[in-house]
Amino acid sequence: MSLQFSDDRVFSCGSCSYEYRPATVREDATRIMIQVQVQGRHTIAMVDTGGLYLLCSPELAELLDLDNAPVVEKNVRLAIPRYGKVTGSLCLTSLALLAEEGNRYFPLRLIG
Repeated sequence: MSLQFSDDRVFSCGSCSYEYRPATVREDATRIMIQVQVQGRHTIAMVDTGGLYLLCSPELAELLDLDNAPVVEKNVRLAIPRYGKVTGSLCLTSLALLAEEGNRYFPLRLIG
């Protein structure tokens, strides 16, 4: 059964496998890690159900050429409980959740 919005539009329409492991070699806490596409490039992302933004490393931002992406706001400072305070830009980009069952491509437009 798919999750639905209050107007009966489908919210989720697929499922994918995941890894349950630390996000980095420096962490002990386990996280849900899934495969995604950001601007058409495959990568692994940590699922943060309370997160408002897609956060990426400076290396991934450079690979995705986010310096040339549409900017929503510059010099935003976020407090990330596990990582401290980070400063960056909010850019408009695309994220696809890659389902293995059901709808195999679920594109989202995100600010992140």
